[in-house]
Amino acid sequence: MELMKLRGQIRAGMFPNERVFTVEDSQGKTYALIVWAEDLEDVSEEEATIEVRLLFADNGLSLVKLRGEDIGSGYTVSIPTHQLQPA
Repeated sequence: MELMKLRGQIRAGMFPNERVFTVEDSQGKTYALIVWAEDLEDVSEEEATIEVRLLFADNGLSLVKLRGEDIGSGYTVSIPTHQLQPA
C-alpha cells in the first residue's frame, strides 16, 4: 500500500487543533473527516493535503484508505486518480 497525498477542502473543527477535511469521491459524494491540524500538509486558507494509502488504481480511478475520524461515510473511497500526488 503506497502512501499518497490527497487534496481537499478544510474548515475549522470544534476544537482549536481540529480541522474538518472534505473531498468528493468519483461519484460526486462528499466525504468529511476530522483530522488534527498538524496532520495537514500544504495548507492554504481553504485547502490542504492529507496522507492516504493507495489500495488500488485502474482506469483513472483510485481506491484509497482515508485517515482521521470519519463522519459517517466510511474510510475507503474511490476517487479520480488526478486528485492524488506522490507523498
